[in-house]
Amino acid sequence: MKVTRYDLELTRPSVVALGVFDGVHLGHQTIVRRVVERARELGAAASVVTFDPHPAAVVSSSGGPAVLATLSQRLEWFEQLGVDQVRLIDFTMDIARQSAEQFVDEILVAQLGALSVVVGDDAHFGRAREGNLETLRVLGASRGFEVESAGALGEGRRYSSSLVRELLGEGDVEGANHVLGRPFTLRGVVMHGDARGRQIGYPTANLDTQEHQALPQLGIYAGLTRVEGDWIPSAISVGTRPQFYDGARPSLSPTSSTTGGISTTPRSTSPFSASCGPRRAFPPSRPWSSRWVETSRRPERSARRTVLGAPTC
Repeated sequence: MKVTRYDLELTRPSVVALGVFDGVHLGHQTIVRRVVERARELGAAASVVTFDPHPAAVVSSSGGPAVLATLSQRLEWFEQLGVDQVRLIDFTMDIARQSAEQFVDEILVAQLGALSVVVGDDAHFGRAREGNLETLRVLGASRGFEVESAGALGEGRRYSSSLVRELLGEGDVEGANHVLGRPFTLRGVVMHGDARGRQIGYPTANLDTQEHQALPQLGIYAGLTRVEGDWIPSAISVGTRPQFYDGARPSLSPTSSTTGGISTTPRSTSPFSASCGPRRAFPPSRPWSSRWVETSRRPERSARRTVLGAPTC
């Protein structure tokens, strides 16, 4: 799969998916699969136009939403879906000021030679989000490309990145996984921590995730951790370590009893499967180490069951 951040030299016409695709959930996957299918029918390149950073992070005073996936994860998922090329647009205020017509002419037509464009029915693009599905159809009619809407997908509620964030915020990782079509996964670099887990025989991998990363509600979760290519059943702690710190930034710490803990590695990935309970500070009258071992046993057993398809906490 070809990925470029710069202007593409048109060598082959395209069928194009347009969007941020944060999380590449089931609705996004429907759009991308249709692009791949239509591209094969037309003998064209299956192309995705997407943005980095999230446009809202540039134009919104609040900094935009928490993101569900890293850019590298999005690109991997596009490739798995059969995409041939990705036009990655560095989203800046200059891009934000482009009119919808200018965006279509400069990117979809000039660089990608769009024969067909597939979007969700809530798509917006161009200055102040002025472009929508109908705008795209009007522009497509005058410039020679067809426009398809993938429609809405969902069971009761429309599948969206916002819905995934909401479910994660409620601690409903199983619901989030259903919308995503895969386990919610965090990727990051392992950082040195306080080594308290190592002191009691349960080393943890303290994962430093990207800025503005969406996290599940604080708690203990069953899941897996990939370390040097191996998947290890894990209890994943998302918390602020209230026993030791006040007002700390939430951190992610997977651990496992099956290997005597998780050794440090430059990069780790942790998919979540089920919630195993809330985080809480322990009273100082009881040593933290013995209490942690006692409360950690149940999540670890649940993590092992998760591998067998029964994530019971």
